[in-house]
Amino acid sequence: MNTPLPNPATLNGGQLFTAGVRLLQGNFLVLAGLSFLMYLALWAFTGVLTIVFGIDTFFIDFLAGPIISGVLLLVVDDVLADRPITLRAHFGLVVVSLGPVVVLSVAAQVLTGLAMIAFILPGLYVAAGLFILLPIVLIERAGWDSWGRTWALSKPYIWPIVGVLIRYFLTLAAIVFPLFMFGYNYFVPDESGQLEPLPILAQGVAIFVSAAVSVLGIALSLLVYYRLRDLHGSVSSVFE
Repeated sequence: MNTPLPNPATLNGGQLFTAGVRLLQGNFLVLAGLSFLMYLALWAFTGVLTIVFGIDTFFIDFLAGPIISGVLLLVVDDVLADRPITLRAHFGLVVVSLGPVVVLSVAAQVLTGLAMIAFILPGLYVAAGLFILLPIVLIERAGWDSWGRTWALSKPYIWPIVGVLIRYFLTLAAIVFPLFMFGYNYFVPDESGQLEPLPILAQGVAIFVSAAVSVLGIALSLLVYYRLRDLHGSVSSVFE
């Protein structure tokens, strides 16, 4: 697979972001399609719990996110290495590493959120420092030591990683945020104030676009991880 990247002695945020976009474009149906199907299944499951049983599914969504992201990260790794995609094996690996995958991912989200509340710049710093956490957990299988390993790799290159994140957040703002404005929550009030479901097609488009942007972020974390790992060595074969 030909994915152009910068000189192995540098970490160029712009070129890494471009590589991530090209990776998604070149494998759009596979990556965006799988992401869409997984999030659609989650949405359907939580929808049934909410509508039929009246259960608040906030924590289910919160905990399922890292699991789906973990499986998709391993799928992206297959694509990078030009290997056959083995979803069953990927789900198995995520289950084996379930503790670190969920707990450390949720901890990273909470810490980043708190830093963002304090000020945007500290939030970006923390987000950049923990951006490659999931690849460390699942690719290196570092378990509970993944937190320290992530910071050790990321800290010398925090600001270039911040550059990657800013580009990604701008993409979110341009593509996903408008979906929230026009009904991404899947329900809109009618003239009487009652909630009515948006058309199924609109819901599907909203989920698909969000899933595609989500898998772009996952691909970027993997590309940044490999670049950091290779900074003092030869370019990894996954980029050749």
